[in-house]
Amino acid sequence: MSHTSPLAFDTPLLNDTDAETARQAAIASLPMTVAFALDAEPISFRNGVLTVALIRENREVVDRIKFETRAKGIVVEIKTIDKIRQALNVAYPQESFPTDEAATKRIFQDIIDEAVRMHAGDVFIEPVNHHGDGQVRIAIDGLLEPSKRHPTLPRATFSRLVGLIRSTSDVKPNNSNLPGDGRLTIKSEGRDNDLRISTLPAGPHQRVCIRFLSQILTLRSLPDLGMDERLHRKFHAGISRPGAFVTIAGPVGSGKSTTAYAALVGLDLKRLNVNSIENPIECYIAGIFQIPIAVEESQASRSGQMTFDGAARALLRQLPHFVFLGEIRDEETLDIAMTASTTGTSLLSTIHAYDAIRTIIRLETLGANRAQIAQSMTMATSQRLLRKLCLNCRVPTNSMSKKGVQMAGLFKVNLMAHQIYRSKPEGCDQCRHTGYADRIGAFEVLEFSGAVRDALESGSPIGTIARIAISEGFRPMAISALEHVAAGLTDELELKRLLSYEDASTYIDSGAQKAPTDPSPPQELASEQQSPKARV
Repeated sequence: MSHTSPLAFDTPLLNDTDAETARQAAIASLPMTVAFALDAEPISFRNGVLTVALIRENREVVDRIKFETRAKGIVVEIKTIDKIRQALNVAYPQESFPTDEAATKRIFQDIIDEAVRMHAGDVFIEPVNHHGDGQVRIAIDGLLEPSKRHPTLPRATFSRLVGLIRSTSDVKPNNSNLPGDGRLTIKSEGRDNDLRISTLPAGPHQRVCIRFLSQILTLRSLPDLGMDERLHRKFHAGISRPGAFVTIAGPVGSGKSTTAYAALVGLDLKRLNVNSIENPIECYIAGIFQIPIAVEESQASRSGQMTFDGAARALLRQLPHFVFLGEIRDEETLDIAMTASTTGTSLLSTIHAYDAIRTIIRLETLGANRAQIAQSMTMATSQRLLRKLCLNCRVPTNSMSKKGVQMAGLFKVNLMAHQIYRSKPEGCDQCRHTGYADRIGAFEVLEFSGAVRDALESGSPIGTIARIAISEGFRPMAISALEHVAAGLTDELELKRLLSYEDASTYIDSGAQKAPTDPSPPQELASEQQSPKARV
């Protein structure tokens, strides 16, 4: 038996209008797909107030309905699921009540369409409570936002959606108690979108991550990614050297693969034998021989793919000029990477390390000694992706932290060459009220010069090696980001979100470059920039 719930919001007194007209207005206001997904029966719509029936009170569901219908207020009645389903079958006669599979496919397409329109990099479909209800969050410029179309999913809908994604993307292994990977191409906004699916058990439920490879890995040049001309020349020379061994470091989501593919496209693909060994292949590129591999022997036996060791040893017999190794993740991959570089094959790979300097520590952790690193490594790079200021609403400022001004003076970054900006806290419609739109890379490139190699082989501390590199022109990522701040492309608040000036200053002592005790900046630039909390 249905009853009126106390869950009502902004509800004015209702006029006595025709009940059937109010019912049809309610049906017209609530999209069928949303009604099915939320198990929400539209009952009446009068004077801007929508009455709906739900199986239980849920503020998030109510907010979603309010967003979809633009209602001024919502009144909720509680009914059984059977009664709501029967009512929905009557409410939408122009389209027969869809099967669970059809409704789930529509929801999935809704999520993909929304993500593509928002230029998202990832979508997370995940459980939110022990009941098995789900939520959908979309990663835009590296930060998560609730989906506007489907922020919440009832338990049955969430379960069906996860099952649909697993089956259509052929997730392997076919065991929901184990992590799985799959791939799927789906059409949205008039083009095919290449999706990489990753599943992970979460208690009795599963979390699904959908990565939009076609959006993340759009092939762009390194300067377009934010690498300045000086670093670009240095990086290109490094990977073009015979027997080069170059790594790209950074956390997940820092754009390592994007940079790697941009570097590969910049090679002479017509004349060179360029290859890649990846798990999985994230972006297919004409002119590059790309080999998909299994990470472990057990995965290889299930998928029929080669292991890394088998693929690498076979490839090295085919006279490769250049090899891109998707990731150095263990002692085996490191050993083959070093072997390739010492035999004259140039090799580029990604690695999970904090920055270029600490790549040395990461390689040691994986089993390499200092002498091996000094003999094989050519260059270590690292990067982060900073959000760019929205050009429509960015705000001019003369405020910079004292540390920022000090580092600018030390590394000769001209803060007065251009107007400096900060984000507008409330943003605008063009940036979805975030103050930022799109991203740009901050890079650092560490060359293994003779002096750096000597310091490595002699067992010098990492700090000493860093100071030698800085004395030879090495510029930390924080300085690359500071140059973007000086150019008005991002702000210091975003720099501090991902990087720290301390990462650069701790490597500097009196034996190398010495920061001036009083850089004598213009007074307005020496003031502390507002903290994120102060600006909210």
